Amino acid sequence: KDLTLKAVLHDLLPNIRSCNLTAKQLVEEIEPLNIYTQKQLLDVYKVRLFPDQYPAKMQRMRLGSGFKWKPNTAQTDIKVAPNRKNVKQISGTNKWNSVYASKGFTKGKHYWEIVINNGPSNWIMIGVAPKVHLHTNYVGSGGGWSWSQYGSKYGGNQQGSALGKWVSGDIIGVLLDCAKGSLTYYKNKKKLGIGFNSIPKQELFPAITLYTKSDEITLRHAPMPSY
Repeated sequence: KDLTLKAVLHDLLPNIRSCNLTAKQLVEEIEPLNIYTQKQLLDVYKVRLFPDQYPAKMQRMRLGSGFKWKPNTAQTDIKVAPNRKNVKQISGTNKWNSVYASKGFTKGKHYWEIVINNGPSNWIMIGVAPKVHLHTNYVGSGGGWSWSQYGSKYGGNQQGSALGKWVSGDIIGVLLDCAKGSLTYYKNKKKLGIGFNSIPKQELFPAITLYTKSDEITLRHAPMPSY
Protein backbone atom coordinates (compact mmCIF):
# COMPACT_ATOMS: atom_id res chain seq x y z
CA LYS A 1 0.00 0.00 0.00
CA ASP A 2 1.33 3.43 -0.93
CA LEU A 3 2.31 5.75 1.87
CA THR A 4 1.84 9.47 2.03
CA LEU A 5 4.70 11.48 0.58
CA LYS A 6 5.46 13.00 3.99
CA ALA A 7 5.76 9.61 5.63
CA VAL A 8 7.95 8.20 2.88
CA LEU A 9 10.30 11.17 3.00
CA HIS A 10 10.59 10.90 6.77
CA ASP A 11 11.81 7.31 6.53
CA LEU A 12 13.79 7.70 3.32
CA LEU A 13 15.84 10.87 3.58
CA PRO A 14 18.14 9.85 6.48
CA ASN A 15 19.49 7.07 4.26
CA ILE A 16 20.18 9.19 1.19
CA ARG A 17 21.69 12.40 2.54
CA SER A 18 24.56 12.12 0.05
CA CYS A 19 22.23 12.74 -2.86
CA ASN A 20 22.39 16.22 -4.35
CA LEU A 21 18.61 16.34 -4.77
CA THR A 22 16.91 18.04 -1.83
CA ALA A 23 13.61 16.99 -0.30
CA LYS A 24 11.97 20.10 -1.76
CA GLN A 25 13.21 19.27 -5.26
CA LEU A 26 12.07 15.68 -4.85
CA VAL A 27 8.56 16.80 -3.95
CA GLU A 28 8.46 19.07 -7.02
CA GLU A 29 9.50 16.20 -9.28
CA ILE A 30 7.35 13.46 -7.82
CA GLU A 31 4.19 15.18 -6.67
CA PRO A 32 2.61 15.64 -10.12
CA LEU A 33 2.77 11.86 -10.75
CA ASN A 34 1.28 10.93 -7.39
CA ILE A 35 3.84 8.14 -6.92
CA TYR A 36 4.67 7.77 -3.27
CA THR A 37 6.13 4.30 -2.73
CA GLN A 38 9.65 4.04 -1.37
CA LYS A 39 10.75 1.98 -4.37
CA GLN A 40 9.52 4.62 -6.83
CA LEU A 41 11.20 7.42 -4.92
CA LEU A 42 14.46 5.50 -4.69
CA ASP A 43 14.33 4.80 -8.43
CA VAL A 44 14.12 8.50 -9.13
CA TYR A 45 17.06 9.20 -6.84
CA LYS A 46 19.13 6.50 -8.56
CA VAL A 47 18.39 7.92 -12.00
CA ARG A 48 19.38 11.37 -10.83
CA LEU A 49 22.62 10.12 -9.28
CA PHE A 50 23.66 7.60 -11.96
CA PRO A 51 21.91 8.61 -15.22
CA ASP A 52 24.28 6.68 -17.49
CA GLN A 53 23.48 3.38 -15.79
CA TYR A 54 19.76 3.39 -16.54
CA PRO A 55 17.84 2.76 -19.78
CA ALA A 56 15.75 5.37 -21.55
CA LYS A 57 12.56 4.09 -19.94
CA MET A 58 13.86 4.96 -16.48
CA GLN A 59 15.39 8.20 -17.71
CA ARG A 60 11.86 9.36 -18.48
CA MET A 61 11.09 9.16 -14.77
CA ARG A 62 13.23 12.26 -14.36
CA LEU A 63 10.46 14.76 -14.31
CA GLY A 64 11.42 17.76 -16.31
CA SER A 65 13.35 20.19 -14.61
CA GLY A 66 11.95 21.09 -11.22
CA PHE A 67 11.44 24.72 -12.13
CA LYS A 68 8.61 27.14 -11.41
CA TRP A 69 7.83 30.62 -12.69
CA LYS A 70 9.97 33.36 -11.21
CA PRO A 71 7.70 36.12 -9.89
CA ASN A 72 10.25 38.91 -10.20
CA THR A 73 10.46 38.32 -13.96
CA ALA A 74 6.76 39.17 -14.34
CA GLN A 75 5.40 42.64 -15.02
CA THR A 76 2.71 44.19 -12.79
CA ASP A 77 0.12 43.22 -15.43
CA ILE A 78 0.75 39.56 -14.66
CA LYS A 79 -0.13 37.74 -11.44
CA VAL A 80 1.98 34.73 -10.50
CA ALA A 81 0.11 32.54 -8.01
CA PRO A 82 1.77 31.56 -4.69
CA ASN A 83 2.36 28.05 -6.08
CA ARG A 84 4.40 29.73 -8.87
CA LYS A 85 2.76 27.48 -11.45
CA ASN A 86 -0.36 29.46 -12.32
CA VAL A 87 0.05 32.74 -14.23
CA LYS A 88 -2.73 35.14 -15.20
CA GLN A 89 -2.87 38.50 -16.94
CA ILE A 90 -4.85 40.93 -14.79
CA SER A 91 -4.52 44.16 -16.73
CA GLY A 92 -7.36 45.29 -18.98
CA THR A 93 -4.87 46.76 -21.45
CA ASN A 94 -3.78 44.54 -24.32
CA LYS A 95 0.00 44.31 -24.27
CA TRP A 96 2.75 41.71 -24.25
CA ASN A 97 3.86 40.44 -20.85
CA SER A 98 6.32 37.59 -20.48
CA VAL A 99 7.37 35.54 -17.47
CA TYR A 100 10.34 33.20 -17.14
CA ALA A 101 11.29 30.03 -15.33
CA SER A 102 13.31 30.05 -12.15
CA LYS A 103 16.16 28.27 -13.90
CA GLY A 104 17.69 27.98 -17.35
CA PHE A 105 19.30 25.06 -19.15
CA THR A 106 22.48 24.58 -21.14
CA LYS A 107 22.59 20.79 -21.47
CA GLY A 108 20.37 17.73 -21.49
CA LYS A 109 16.72 17.25 -22.42
CA HIS A 110 13.94 19.00 -20.53
CA TYR A 111 10.18 18.55 -20.86
CA TRP A 112 7.30 20.53 -19.37
CA GLU A 113 3.63 21.15 -20.10
CA ILE A 114 1.50 24.27 -20.17
CA VAL A 115 -2.22 23.95 -19.47
CA ILE A 116 -4.20 26.64 -21.30
CA ASN A 117 -6.76 27.56 -18.63
CA ASN A 118 -8.10 30.51 -20.58
CA GLY A 119 -6.92 32.11 -23.82
CA PRO A 120 -9.31 34.81 -25.06
CA SER A 121 -6.58 36.73 -26.86
CA ASN A 122 -5.37 33.88 -29.12
CA TRP A 123 -1.91 35.34 -28.51
CA ILE A 124 -0.51 33.29 -25.66
CA MET A 125 3.02 32.23 -26.61
CA ILE A 126 5.03 29.28 -25.32
CA GLY A 127 8.73 28.66 -25.77
CA VAL A 128 12.19 29.50 -24.46
CA ALA A 129 14.24 32.67 -24.21
CA PRO A 130 17.72 33.78 -23.16
CA LYS A 131 18.07 35.67 -19.91
CA VAL A 132 18.63 38.98 -21.71
CA HIS A 133 15.18 38.97 -23.36
CA LEU A 134 12.90 41.87 -22.43
CA HIS A 135 9.96 40.86 -20.25
CA THR A 136 7.82 43.57 -21.81
CA ASN A 137 8.00 41.95 -25.21
CA TYR A 138 6.75 38.61 -26.50
CA VAL A 139 8.99 35.56 -26.53
CA GLY A 140 10.50 35.39 -29.99
CA SER A 141 10.86 39.13 -30.48
CA GLY A 142 14.35 40.36 -29.76
CA GLY A 143 15.35 36.95 -28.44
CA GLY A 144 13.82 33.56 -27.86
CA TRP A 145 11.67 31.11 -29.77
CA SER A 146 7.93 30.56 -29.35
CA TRP A 147 4.78 29.05 -30.79
CA SER A 148 1.67 31.20 -30.52
CA GLN A 149 -1.88 30.16 -29.82
CA TYR A 150 -2.85 31.50 -33.25
CA GLY A 151 -0.44 29.06 -34.90
CA SER A 152 2.46 31.34 -35.80
CA LYS A 153 6.08 30.73 -34.78
CA TYR A 154 8.43 33.48 -33.72
CA GLY A 155 12.18 33.49 -33.28
CA GLY A 156 15.52 33.86 -34.96
CA ASN A 157 15.26 30.44 -36.61
CA GLN A 158 11.85 29.38 -37.88
CA GLN A 159 12.83 26.05 -39.39
CA GLY A 160 10.76 23.05 -38.44
CA SER A 161 7.20 21.82 -38.69
CA ALA A 162 3.98 23.79 -39.10
CA LEU A 163 2.26 23.25 -35.77
CA GLY A 164 -1.29 24.57 -36.14
CA LYS A 165 -3.42 26.31 -33.53
CA TRP A 166 -4.56 25.56 -30.01
CA VAL A 167 -7.43 26.67 -27.77
CA SER A 168 -8.45 26.97 -24.14
CA GLY A 169 -8.36 23.57 -22.46
CA ASP A 170 -5.46 22.25 -24.53
CA ILE A 171 -2.25 21.02 -22.91
CA ILE A 172 0.91 22.05 -24.74
CA GLY A 173 4.06 20.03 -24.15
CA VAL A 174 7.52 21.43 -24.79
CA LEU A 175 10.68 19.33 -25.18
CA LEU A 176 13.96 21.24 -25.19
CA ASP A 177 16.98 19.28 -26.44
CA CYS A 178 20.00 21.41 -25.63
CA ALA A 179 22.45 19.16 -27.51
CA LYS A 180 20.50 19.37 -30.76
CA GLY A 181 19.32 22.92 -30.20
CA SER A 182 15.75 21.86 -30.90
CA LEU A 183 12.32 22.66 -29.50
CA THR A 184 9.64 20.01 -30.06
CA TYR A 185 5.97 20.63 -29.32
CA TYR A 186 3.13 18.35 -28.26
CA LYS A 187 -0.60 19.01 -28.00
CA ASN A 188 -2.72 16.92 -25.67
CA LYS A 189 0.03 14.26 -25.54
CA LYS A 190 0.29 14.07 -29.35
CA LYS A 191 3.62 14.98 -30.92
CA LEU A 192 3.24 17.78 -33.46
CA GLY A 193 6.87 18.04 -34.53
CA ILE A 194 10.01 20.10 -34.15
CA GLY A 195 9.08 23.74 -34.04
CA PHE A 196 12.66 25.01 -34.08
CA ASN A 197 16.07 23.49 -34.67
CA SER A 198 19.65 24.71 -34.74
CA ILE A 199 18.99 27.07 -31.82
CA PRO A 200 22.38 28.56 -30.88
CA LYS A 201 23.93 27.06 -27.76
CA GLN A 202 23.24 29.28 -24.77
CA GLU A 203 21.37 29.21 -21.48
CA LEU A 204 17.66 28.96 -22.30
CA PHE A 205 14.78 29.62 -19.91
CA PRO A 206 11.26 28.22 -20.35
CA ALA A 207 9.03 31.25 -20.94
CA ILE A 208 5.48 32.24 -21.79
CA THR A 209 3.81 35.43 -23.00
CA LEU A 210 0.27 36.61 -22.22
CA TYR A 211 -1.51 39.45 -24.00
CA THR A 212 -5.11 40.03 -22.89
CA LYS A 213 -6.85 40.24 -19.53
CA SER A 214 -7.83 36.76 -18.33
CA ASP A 215 -5.19 34.96 -20.41
CA GLU A 216 -4.19 32.25 -17.96
CA ILE A 217 -1.91 29.20 -17.96
CA THR A 218 -0.63 26.62 -15.49
CA LEU A 219 2.78 24.95 -15.55
CA ARG A 220 2.72 21.19 -15.19
CA HIS A 221 5.65 18.77 -15.01
CA ALA A 222 5.25 15.37 -16.64
CA PRO A 223 7.41 12.40 -17.63
CA MET A 224 9.69 12.73 -20.64
CA PRO A 225 7.84 11.60 -23.80
CA SER A 226 9.00 8.33 -25.34
CA TYR A 227 8.28 9.49 -28.88
